Amino acid sequence: MNLVLPDWPDYELLDFGQGEKLERFGSVVVRRPAPGAQGPRRNARLWAQAQLVYDRRQERWHRQGRLPDPWLVSWGPLVLELAPRGAGQLGVFPEQAINWQWLLDQQRLLQAPPEDEEDRGLLNLFAYTGGSTLAAAATGAAVAHVDSARSVVTQARRNAQHSSLDQRPIRWLVEDALRFAQRELNRGRRYRAVVLDPPSYGHGTGKRRWQIQRDLPELLRVLAGVSEGCRRLVLLTWHTRRLAPQQVQQMAEEAGLAVPGARWESGSLFLTAACGTRQLWSGYVLRAASAGS
Repeated sequence: MNLVLPDWPDYELLDFGQGEKLERFGSVVVRRPAPGAQGPRRNARLWAQAQLVYDRRQERWHRQGRLPDPWLVSWGPLVLELAPRGAGQLGVFPEQAINWQWLLDQQRLLQAPPEDEEDRGLLNLFAYTGGSTLAAAATGAAVAHVDSARSVVTQARRNAQHSSLDQRPIRWLVEDALRFAQRELNRGRRYRAVVLDPPSYGHGTGKRRWQIQRDLPELLRVLAGVSEGCRRLVLLTWHTRRLAPQQVQQMAEEAGLAVPGARWESGSLFLTAACGTRQLWSGYVLRAASAGS
């Protein structure tokens, strides 16, 4: 299954090549690194229009003119704030909009009343600046938003305000994903939905190191326990080419994380360049939702 981002008025992939991508977010044209963007560029004139450029050698951003303040983009019910961050990040992964729509489509499942007092709704790990959190909140779901970086959790809370979703039942947690999930398991708390977007490498709170191939199987086992008996939805995305969807599906099944009565969907996330039909690989997805959704 290949998932391609549909038209999004506030976002375009204009071109890509030579390890970089050229994008438009709202009115701002951005040039930044993309390791998977191989091959030649198609339109040199477009690249000259970049207003914000990330220099990979200097590891810093260069601006041409002033950026909007705040710099906002809209998608469906979400309004997201962008800002230049380290490593060429801006605070949004556009390819995830496909999964935001999928979460909105699970509204009946996510907004259903709690099955018991320990049903905590949706758990979003490595939740970054909150796109999936807010998509779930827009359905009426209660959400636990977990990320180890305080700055991105702060930005996620601003995104909730921009989206008029800040009064929804969202817990904002600056925590290490694995440690938090383990504590929830020990407390006997349960989540009907689990969403996670783990990095290839990273650091949690307390300088805990994360390495996806080493640590993902353990996390999936803990999440199977956290959602045991009430699991209705699993959404997992990652950006490590050497971990194929079939491998991660096997990890999830061996951990006991399958959704009862549901079939896995898996495949690649793609962005399509505006100047032609070329597609830029942007990650993998594995997901399942119960038929009752």
